Amino acid sequence: MVTRVLHLILVALALICDSGNCATFENVSLVLVSRSPEYLRTFFSVYVRSANSLAPYVNPQSFEVIVIVEENVPVLRKNSISNMSKIEEINVVASGVRRIEPGTFHDLPKLQQLNLSGNSLVEIENGVFTNLQVHSLSLQNNQIARLGDRAFNDMNLRFLFLNHNKISMWSSKWFAGNPLKSIQMADNLIQELPAYAFKYLRRFGDRIDVINWSNNKLQRIDGQAFNGLNHLGVDQK
Repeated sequence: MVTRVLHLILVALALICDSGNCATFENVSLVLVSRSPEYLRTFFSVYVRSANSLAPYVNPQSFEVIVIVEENVPVLRKNSISNMSKIEEINVVASGVRRIEPGTFHDLPKLQQLNLSGNSLVEIENGVFTNLQVHSLSLQNNQIARLGDRAFNDMNLRFLFLNHNKISMWSSKWFAGNPLKSIQMADNLIQELPAYAFKYLRRFGDRIDVINWSNNKLQRIDGQAFNGLNHLGVDQK
């Protein structure tokens, strides 16, 4: 009985926070890392009691990396990770993130790597990564089943990790405008590759090295699926 009551309380609190009545970061610990000088790493631990933005905790110092691991951050809200001119890498890992609002990430001119793996995301909406220029994006080990048709457009991505999700369809529209070298989509639920499956990758087609579809549910590949590609390594074990 006590366990059930506690469960209901936690669910109620989650619903309240999802509705926008809680700060984005409440009782969250983060680690800030400085890479300067190059041969030395400086680590600084910060406790955030209640805040809607990380910028005030990061900008006063010369940090390049943000690490949030195994915390409780159900929703990343608009502007919550933005306006940080020196940050090169952001990790929000295994922290129960269920939703990312469009506009969460912006004004991050030096950001190269974004790691959101091990969370509870079920959907990536259009606009979540708009105007974000990163080389590597990791969304593996989530529960993602839905991707907006322009989810990753014009991000300048080289490496995209979507392993261990619940994606059941493939659309090259997702990747338009990215010079991708590697797309990792192992352990999903993709069943079919349609005709012209890489239409929106043609501009950079000769630069893609690997697409990993291992441990999917592929049953059908259209005869024209690979039209327009000059070179591609496919892992479909």
